[in-house]
Amino acid sequence: MDRSIFTIGGTLLLSVLCLSVSCQNRTNKEELYGMRVGDLSDVILTQSSACLNQSKAYTAVWEYAKVKGEDFDSAARHILGPARAEAKERFIQNKMKIDDFLQKVEGPPEKYKSSYEKLLETYGLYVKLHDLALKPSAPQEEYEASVYKLYDKLLKEAGELHTLLGK
Repeated sequence: MDRSIFTIGGTLLLSVLCLSVSCQNRTNKEELYGMRVGDLSDVILTQSSACLNQSKAYTAVWEYAKVKGEDFDSAARHILGPARAEAKERFIQNKMKIDDFLQKVEGPPEKYKSSYEKLLETYGLYVKLHDLALKPSAPQEEYEASVYKLYDKLLKEAGELHTLLGK
């Protein structure tokens, strides 16, 4: 009888330890997931800032075009030259990396479902901003207003995401 108590006690203790380790691993995985979402959000913010800067460069192109009486594309070739094509390629490559990272955080744990949804909202705004950085649209004033409106909204969404993540 003493052996069966020790066997049961040992089995119970082993079960508790396994459950504890399992819960700890799940918590570590959840925390790792939260860090990945936070890091991806930071990357999206950085790339969105680059899109905003590219849009500011387009403002200079439009001003140059007005002064010289040129169309936008001709003015862009004069001012930005090959840097424009290089910037576009960088934007495309960076977006592909973000898309890859976004796939890696699909299927969030229950604790991070609202954070994941907020990340998707932030990403959607980034995509719109990214598209505007690749292909500016006329008229200039509407383009600039769209860019700044998107960027402001993206900053708000990213701030809410960081709050959800406890950053």
